[in-house]
Amino acid sequence: MEKILGSIGLIALSVAIVVIAFLSLGRVDQWLKNMAIAECAKLGTFTTVNQGTSGDGQTFTTTSTEPIRSVYKTCIEDKGYTTNLK
Repeated sequence: MEKILGSIGLIALSVAIVVIAFLSLGRVDQWLKNMAIAECAKLGTFTTVNQGTSGDGQTFTTTSTEPIRSVYKTCIEDKGYTTNLK
């Protein structure tokens, strides 16, 4: 009887280890997806900087940032993920 209970305990422990491994792999995959999104967001952004001088002699800087959807979409798809962008 003790051998049977020991075997059941070993099987339960094995199942628990497998479940924990699958859950941790899911978290790693989500982290990799978030890193891909962040990298593609940086790559898919166009930034322009304009500098000038106002009428009273003060200098100013204007920065414009625009997303480039096609670059972002291609980057995400190249990394193996899908997006709803058209």
